[in-house]
Amino acid sequence: MKYLMGIGEAEALSERLKRELQALEAANVHAILETEPLIDEVLQGLEIATNCVDDLDEWLGMFNVKLRHMREDIESIEMRNNKLEIQTVNNRALMDELDKLLKRLSVPEKYVDCLTEGSFGETHMFLNIEACEWLTGALHGFEGMNVDPCYANIRAHLNQWLECASPKQYRQFCSCIANYGDLKMVKEKRGELGILKTAFARRASEFLRNYFVGLVDYMLNDKNYFSQRGQLKRPDHSDLRYKCRTYARLLQHLKNLDKTSLSPLRKAYCGSLNLLLRREGLGYPWHSRS
Repeated sequence: MKYLMGIGEAEALSERLKRELQALEAANVHAILETEPLIDEVLQGLEIATNCVDDLDEWLGMFNVKLRHMREDIESIEMRNNKLEIQTVNNRALMDELDKLLKRLSVPEKYVDCLTEGSFGETHMFLNIEACEWLTGALHGFEGMNVDPCYANIRAHLNQWLECASPKQYRQFCSCIANYGDLKMVKEKRGELGILKTAFARRASEFLRNYFVGLVDYMLNDKNYFSQRGQLKRPDHSDLRYKCRTYARLLQHLKNLDKTSLSPLRKAYCGSLNLLLRREGLGYPWHSRS
């Protein structure tokens, strides 16, 4: 079907479309006015939802902060637990080592008499030497040269830490040290060994000094040892050398225990030996002339 429009009809159509557009706009305005309460309700709902989202965001932020603090607390607790576990292991190892050290430092029963009031006779020399070796080894256990090199600077670092430590840390350190009674026992045992060493060295030095003097006096008073009139006799020092060799190891240990004791011993030995040599030197020419 074909429609033919003139200019007048186009103008009429334009007017008609304008009227319909105005009618639609009016209808839209009317519809908007009718739905305004619904729009307000929707806007209120959106505002409420926005507030809820803001509240949720705030709560999530608070929970994140609390969770972060909880994680930090958990990490701190785990760190303290690890330190306590390490400290417990180290304390147990330290106590075991202290127990072993105390056992090593306890004087064996068979050496007690030798080191305190035993005899220095020739028949007891083997046991006396064993006792000296044990005492020397026990005392050397306290020397710095036997400490592992990695622990050589512990005392310096500890003193440096104590200088910088707070009063609370210092009290905790003192409390910790006070719990180790074995440390005090080791210190006391070291003092006991020092006293034992001094007493033994004094007894051994006094015995050897009297022994050398008595041995030479015995030889001086023995007429058969020297030349007689009409009978020259070569001086025999073999017995003296044998006696000295018997106590040579004791002298060596005495040197390690107390170096100051050697000077009086040397003086006593040389003085007595000089008397013997002088007696031999004076008597030999006189009897040779006879």
